[in-house]
Amino acid sequence: MFFSCSITVPAGGDNLNPVRATLAVAPGVVRHVWVRWRWGLSAEGGARILYQEFQYWPLTIAAWFPNSPDALDFDDSIPLLAAPWELAVEAYNSDPTYDEELWIAVSVLPEQPMTLGDVSLDSIEVVLLGEYY
Repeated sequence: MFFSCSITVPAGGDNLNPVRATLAVAPGVVRHVWVRWRWGLSAEGGARILYQEFQYWPLTIAAWFPNSPDALDFDDSIPLLAAPWELAVEAYNSDPTYDEELWIAVSVLPEQPMTLGDVSLDSIEVVLLGEYY
């Protein structure tokens, strides 16, 4: 499933007081992320995406995706396993003159990630050693 949102980021902000928007998603695993700034504007802003108030993208805490005319998209495998089913998008724009537009999208597959609790050690051994019990 594909989920996206657009945010108008007003001029004159800073990263201590970002604009915040909510992107409703479904339970599953995030497989792809897109971040796009409207081309042609200044590179004086940043964006980040949080799930349950933990910063997931960019993964480095207190880092921001910079405002850039370059398309930014990447694969990932982040499970969304607990409500609320939403991502928080935060953005700022320190340009004193012009508002900026940000578009964020994610692809979520409705699957449960495999956990060690789902697999017995015997089955792992069979796969690794090629033996049958």
